[in-house]
Amino acid sequence: MSNFSEWPVAKLCEIAQIYSGGTPSRADPSMWNGDVPWLTPGELTKKTRRTVLSTAESITKGAIRSSGAVLLPVSTLMVTTRATLGSCALAGLPMATNQGFKNLAFNKEIADPEFYYFVLREMSSEMKRRASGTTFLEIPVGEFGNLSVPVPPLHEQRRIVEILDEADNVRRAHQRTLEKISLVRKGIIAQAMSLERGDFCSKLGDLASLIVDGVHHTPTYRETGVPFITVENLTRGPGISLDPVRRVSKGDHASYARRADPAPGDILVSKDGTLGVARVIPEGLPEFSIFVSVALIKPKRSLLNPVYGCAFFESPEFFRQLRRISSGTGLNHIHLKDFKAFEINAPALNLQESWVIRLGELDDAMRKEREAMLKMERVSQGLVTDLIAGRVRVPVTSAV
Repeated sequence: MSNFSEWPVAKLCEIAQIYSGGTPSRADPSMWNGDVPWLTPGELTKKTRRTVLSTAESITKGAIRSSGAVLLPVSTLMVTTRATLGSCALAGLPMATNQGFKNLAFNKEIADPEFYYFVLREMSSEMKRRASGTTFLEIPVGEFGNLSVPVPPLHEQRRIVEILDEADNVRRAHQRTLEKISLVRKGIIAQAMSLERGDFCSKLGDLASLIVDGVHHTPTYRETGVPFITVENLTRGPGISLDPVRRVSKGDHASYARRADPAPGDILVSKDGTLGVARVIPEGLPEFSIFVSVALIKPKRSLLNPVYGCAFFESPEFFRQLRRISSGTGLNHIHLKDFKAFEINAPALNLQESWVIRLGELDDAMRKEREAMLKMERVSQGLVTDLIAGRVRVPVTSAV
């Protein structure tokens, strides 16, 4: 992001002190497990909060003196500039980093570190453009310091941060609601599938007219043709994803369909690698073939509601039985005989359907929360870009 025409512009080195990081010798135990938190880039990969309050490792003050590490003050902006470029976090307490970071201690009379957290995240593509290296990309301290950044009035920086925080709070509220609904849903599935009473316990093989897997060899793929479903198509999202999807010829599909002919209302379950991801085939999906890594279950509709049967594979009961057949061997494959032997609590259809209605209501609520959360993420991203560039100005009642 280099167009800040609405704001004064400065180089990073003009508004902040830049410190590198370092790694003490692993051969010297006295350097480690001290009082100084020590951050590595990998710890930012799954981080959702912008402030770091703890780290996986710590070093001693002696390690600070004998290595390239620096004890950074609170509110230092730590930016990954080696291999992974542009991940950012603020120091919530005095800490150090390894050499994968360039660390910015801002002049707080003109620069709010929280504002520049958003700015530097927006500039990851610019960092990649300036980076070099044969083994991995790295942006040198001189190139990093010469990055041009906007310098709005300090009170506007702070107001922009407030607005972005408000938008993020809305997104997080949707996320918390989504998590709560998900917990309720898990509880309902656990209750429905419990075998403690044993009144309606049946073998899955008795509840299905067919349990089979797909073709046992890798087919010849084509640019056009019939979709060919693998585990990846079941695990990419909440349904059966056909974007992207491999394809086979119509002739090959006709041959494979003699063994496994998926139809709406059947259940697909991953049986290799990622185990037990189950999807009901919806109406309107085009014809497709399946690979050996996917099991096809055709429920006897008079005995098993497909959605209810699909929910079994999300239940604690399924995972308990899966552990039993694996016997601690690190199972990465479910045999067809194991599918047929799974025990499922299958009451009368009207009772199954009552559970399915409750799950459907929760699924609808989760879908709405997920859509609202994604919409808010898009709004937030647009706000970040426009506010930082100065294309949208924020009302400020008084300077802070």
